[in-house]
Amino acid sequence: MKRFFVFCFFIFPVFLFSFETPVRGLFNYKLDNGLDVYILENSSVPLVYIEVLIKGGGFGQSEENAGLFHLYEHMMFKGNELYPDSSKVQDAIASLGVPSWNGSTSSDYVNYYFTVPSRELEAGLRFWSSALRSPLLLPEEFENEKKVVVSEIADKAADPSTVLAYGINSLLFPDYPWRLDPAGSVENIMNADIGDLRAIKDEFYVPSNCALFIGGDVDKEEALSLVKEIYGDWEGECTYWDNMTEYQNPDPFDSPQFYYFKSPGVSDSYASVNIYFRGPDTVSDLESTYGADVWSSLINDLNSTFIRNVFNYPSVDFLSENSIGGGYLTKPDSSYITFYAGLKNPDKQLARRTVNFTESLLYTEIPLMAGQKDYFSSRQIDSVCKSVENQRIISTDTTEAFFNEFRFWWANTSPGYYFDYQKNLESVTQSDIQAFVKKYLENRSPLVVLVLSPASYEANREDLESFGFKEITAENAFWYNKSR
Repeated sequence: MKRFFVFCFFIFPVFLFSFETPVRGLFNYKLDNGLDVYILENSSVPLVYIEVLIKGGGFGQSEENAGLFHLYEHMMFKGNELYPDSSKVQDAIASLGVPSWNGSTSSDYVNYYFTVPSRELEAGLRFWSSALRSPLLLPEEFENEKKVVVSEIADKAADPSTVLAYGINSLLFPDYPWRLDPAGSVENIMNADIGDLRAIKDEFYVPSNCALFIGGDVDKEEALSLVKEIYGDWEGECTYWDNMTEYQNPDPFDSPQFYYFKSPGVSDSYASVNIYFRGPDTVSDLESTYGADVWSSLINDLNSTFIRNVFNYPSVDFLSENSIGGGYLTKPDSSYITFYAGLKNPDKQLARRTVNFTESLLYTEIPLMAGQKDYFSSRQIDSVCKSVENQRIISTDTTEAFFNEFRFWWANTSPGYYFDYQKNLESVTQSDIQAFVKKYLENRSPLVVLVLSPASYEANREDLESFGFKEITAENAFWYNKSR
């Protein structure tokens, strides 16, 4: 689970000490230049995890520069003023005793991280400072990395699971599908020049758009003193988010849309149906995200009214009760809700059965869910909240695991959302869940995608055609093919 807005965050007054957060051992400090610093003390092992997080990635790109955040990520390891070429960068990482390091570009952020022995804290902080602030962006390295990134894009285009995911994103988010595609297009990569990367650096790689995570065997005051010394004179301010006014369509379809996808990875013994609705985005409806999260846990309970009712739908023939469920993914402007189910006997009337499943949801189950107060009981809601709290404790039992989760919340919502999440989740009522269902599911038109094996497709070809199903293919799944 996840939330609030990509460019909203807590502003703390600037004193000479850090602020303890509700998370035990976690302290926050904001430098005068806007850099958000989080220090988590954990002396269990003599190691320190250091991560730099930049708000951007897919959500910060346009149709014309989609993919350049990812290309820039590659260039971060190719030389800077402190380590002037890629071999020097690798030597520095080795000399620091780094057991693992990497960078990634997602639809919401770019991040760089490694773990060093605690004695190398200062050297580790200086390493990332130079990489962030003074990349050399050497022309020869730039041309080489273009080829690497283009190869990665080609590999994705040949992967069936990626084709399916991109096809769904292009259909569900037709206005700005490139915001969900940090890999970008070959054309954008090949046409990019170093000036394009410098524009990304100047706009996004600035302290007010970044967070620094430090966790492990550190003293918070010592670490903070080093951060001030090393990062305190970093300059620059991000204005991109202030000027962003256009977001994904919250209701993209006038009627249910039916598609199928032939996947060689699917067994001939079953097929799967996935039904997608747009969900509450944190940009426009933060409050509904709590009810959506509770709802997504409730409908996956095998003892829920939902699964008992759905499994008994006539003329669908589900694989098992365990194959039925759903979920909700929170994003700033690309949240979605999904129902899914496995179908057995995939050689028989799959299109008709998929339509029956969809219509039963739309015209029977969702209205019942919206109108019947005790469809989900208060006891079930309380149980979900306790389960979420326990899972959260388990999933953040190490310093790196904590920042792996906190990273998502910082980039997609706000630190305050994360800190208050459990309290707000526990305030969700039956009426809140009903309101969520009425607003986002009742009288809404979904995207329905049937995933089946090539053999099952041949057995159902006429059935799919007669019900008007369209195919998701490698040719129509990618937004950049459609925009040409």
